[in-house]
Amino acid sequence: MRKVTKNFGEGLLVSSFYEPVSSPNKRKVLRALELWPDAASRQRLIQLCNKVDRPEDVGYALAHPGRGLRQAADEFLELYESDRRSKVRQAVLYARLFKDHDHPREVLREIRRVAALPGKPHWPTIQDVLDRLWARHPREMFRLMPGWLTHRDAWRRWAALQGLQYPARKDPRSVLKVMRLLRGEKHVRVRRLLGEVLTDGLYLKHPEPALVEMARWLSDGARAAGSVTRQAEKFLDQSLQEGTVSNRQRSRLKRVARDLEDHHAAPVRAHARRLLRSLEN
Repeated sequence: MRKVTKNFGEGLLVSSFYEPVSSPNKRKVLRALELWPDAASRQRLIQLCNKVDRPEDVGYALAHPGRGLRQAADEFLELYESDRRSKVRQAVLYARLFKDHDHPREVLREIRRVAALPGKPHWPTIQDVLDRLWARHPREMFRLMPGWLTHRDAWRRWAALQGLQYPARKDPRSVLKVMRLLRGEKHVRVRRLLGEVLTDGLYLKHPEPALVEMARWLSDGARAAGSVTRQAEKFLDQSLQEGTVSNRQRSRLKRVARDLEDHHAAPVRAHARRLLRSLEN
């Protein structure tokens, strides 16, 4: 198995593909399924879920065991779909994702079920699954996710927001429309991630619509506007220091920021000037 990851602050943004290759974990899962439904087989699968570093490997093997072992894998998933053990729960959720990856509504239904189970939900895994869905089915996710992005549980909002950097590259206006649902965001974790999506996915790639939208937030006094734009400024400074901002991105963002230097709202002027100071250093 191979998965490409990239870190942005606290969030873990996972690439849209998951490339299966021959792995010891997959072979162990298949050998255990061959003995199903013996108690030793169940115990071996549970041990694999609990011991491997990557429960998605086990999930992928359970989702694609081959025709001869399909019934055994389905019976295991049904038997342990509500298991309290964190790693088992993660493996089952990944298996549902890899089985139903072309049906995001079904995967979301499974995520909601898992999140409602007794015990603490494993939100990084849920975030990872939602991240993959955003990458693969952005149009469908725009229709399905408003309920998550306006949910009273901050963890749901945080998890749902993680994948927005993918559609932001091609459809920034739809992403900005979704982000408006979080104009009044109170939770620090969610606001910080909003700032990361704003900078990496929008300010650098689509500065015109992004800065105009943030100017509207700032001039309207939206609760999240100040902290989100400060996070964007901080993330931009970091990107500039690391040399990951192209000359074209720098010049486009500088041009739009200059247009906002004379904005009627003081917070917008201040944000534009701070951006310009960073870009001109």
